Amino acid sequence: MIDTSEFDLVADGPTAIGEAEFKRIQYLLLEFQPARRVRIADGSPTRIQVVGFGGPEVASGILAKVEEIAGASFHLEVVRAGDPRFACPRCSQDNVDHYRVIATGEPLRVCPECDATWTAGQPLDRSSFVDLATYLVSQGLTDEAWGLLERQ
Repeated sequence: MIDTSEFDLVADGPTAIGEAEFKRIQYLLLEFQPARRVRIADGSPTRIQVVGFGGPEVASGILAKVEEIAGASFHLEVVRAGDPRFACPRCSQDNVDHYRVIATGEPLRVCPECDATWTAGQPLDRSSFVDLATYLVSQGLTDEAWGLLERQ
């Protein structure tokens, strides 16, 4: 499982969601998913972008209700680190991407702009990051941060 809290619900076929239907879907996802932000992306197929609090899954009852309101079936697409929509929650200046500590093999997600770092399993949010040098020192490594990482 990818430990991200951003995903898209993508229509399996052509569909148009009116403003009233979208408001109902938005309310449903904000209240019962739970999500922090829900919006419709421009383009085709119809894409409902969801920023949530947990992992990239939607309860079957919630998905069924979204499909009922929209009059179309949807599938889930996970937004991965490195995606242009996956801006760093700390600085918003760059995209969080996947790295590996060369010495230990530990997977990390790191913002190359501000060095905010998340270990596997941590949600990508402002309250759960640690500075890259601090993390490396806590693992018994030097704080020569970028020389100890390789991009995945």
